[in-house]
Amino acid sequence: PKTPARALLVLTVVWALNACGYTGFTAEPTPQKNQTTPTPIQLGIDTETALQTTTNHPLQASVNITDENPAAVSLSAQSSNQTLVSDDQLTFNGTGAQRTLRFTPSPGVTGDGVITVTAKSAQAVENADIAVTVAPAFDETPQTFESAMTNNDEYGHDVAVNSDYAIVGAYERAVSGSTEAGAAVILERAGGTWTQSAQLTASDADAFDHFGYSVALSDAVAVIGAPGDKAEGSDAGAVYVFELNGGTWQQTVKLTASDAANNARFGSSVAISEGSIIVGALEKTVDSKTEAGGAYIFERQPDGWTERALLTSDQPSAGNNFGVAVAISGTRAVVGEHRRDVNGNAEAGVVTVFEQQGGTWTQTAQISAGQPEANATFGAAVDMAGDNLMIGAPRDGQDTGSAYVFNHQSGVWNQTAELNTSGASTNDFFGTAVSISGDYAVVGALNEDANGVTNAGRARIYKWDGSQWRLLTAILPESVQTDGRFGVSVAISGDLAIVGAPQGGMNPPAGKASIFTR
Repeated sequence: PKTPARALLVLTVVWALNACGYTGFTAEPTPQKNQTTPTPIQLGIDTETALQTTTNHPLQASVNITDENPAAVSLSAQSSNQTLVSDDQLTFNGTGAQRTLRFTPSPGVTGDGVITVTAKSAQAVENADIAVTVAPAFDETPQTFESAMTNNDEYGHDVAVNSDYAIVGAYERAVSGSTEAGAAVILERAGGTWTQSAQLTASDADAFDHFGYSVALSDAVAVIGAPGDKAEGSDAGAVYVFELNGGTWQQTVKLTASDAANNARFGSSVAISEGSIIVGALEKTVDSKTEAGGAYIFERQPDGWTERALLTSDQPSAGNNFGVAVAISGTRAVVGEHRRDVNGNAEAGVVTVFEQQGGTWTQTAQISAGQPEANATFGAAVDMAGDNLMIGAPRDGQDTGSAYVFNHQSGVWNQTAELNTSGASTNDFFGTAVSISGDYAVVGALNEDANGVTNAGRARIYKWDGSQWRLLTAILPESVQTDGRFGVSVAISGDLAIVGAPQGGMNPPAGKASIFTR
């Protein structure tokens, strides 16, 4: 008999919400009698999607079919988790080449599942698995705190959150007549409601100290950087530690570098983990190379905080800014060096990992993007939670930006995700700020347009579903402002996320911070 022409069935499933990535799949169709094996079906599925955060909100995916006779192609779907999504909830609308899959997860149910879509034509059969995660929702309407100042005090330039406390830096706030001395505001949650409970300032506040430029929080300890502090030299910098005692936040120590020097800007970045603090000094001179940068580790001892290590780049170079971003978790610390050249790519950026071994902090790894790109500034933002490391590269892709997640296993750091956004625009700077906690992460894009407002900024929350990081939701403040810079700072911990917008207040350019709860 005459051999029929080969049939080609192409099934494309695309989530209708904030598609960000694309993965191609191939599968062999079922051969028919007396014909050659058809060309493998090409299947494309968007796997980086905005998963809905509520269990009673309908989800929708577009199904596009390419076939000799698309109207004759039948579609069916089956759920692996009937409790989360029952088969009778899976419905297809439309005919021909473009159809829609709709379903609504069961009310009050969260979890993971897989929906298998099957397309059948006369000559081919194709199955496609779509991972679905329904997680507790983050509030669409956050609790928002605005600067009381009418001028720009950079309230929201940096933020941190832990349990029932959050801290917001306002490094240009005037204090007792001292211009840009800086302050940090403590927010406290009680009975589900957040209120401002304290304003922290340096005991020796002075003009242009920029106290509050960087902030970190762990349990009842707050760490605040003042990179413009002049006690040890012009812009030598300092870090202040406050502790909550008897319901009152009290300054317990002022930290400076043992080799403090002019223009080092010690305190430009800070992080805390249990009994260790790491401090970045991004403009420190190293081996006569100006602004090469460094980072210091302090450990808590019975008699107070003691400097234990000075970390520097293995290849210090002028202007590399080692220490622009820092993170610490247990006996592991990471330092960003976002202006370092990589394989001939100027300012591609790297992140260096140090571990405490036998009482000494030693470099154990250096991480860069899989395909380093000039001016990507990989390492401009970092955060770490256990064996997961998140890195921002806000100038990647011609300033659209990216964020990377690495996981440490068997002594090796493996990249588990490269996150970016669909429809990204130049100067969005996605990855300006990153934070990771458990199975959740948040990324800021300070210049992304939002709701038609130019450079309003936006943040996105991601969730690990057991196999990959998926976009959970995109978040905005209650009101967006032109050039508000929402997303210049982010933090996430437990059921809380906080985002800073230093020029996003109702009376611009005053700043604000928004707290989202799930």
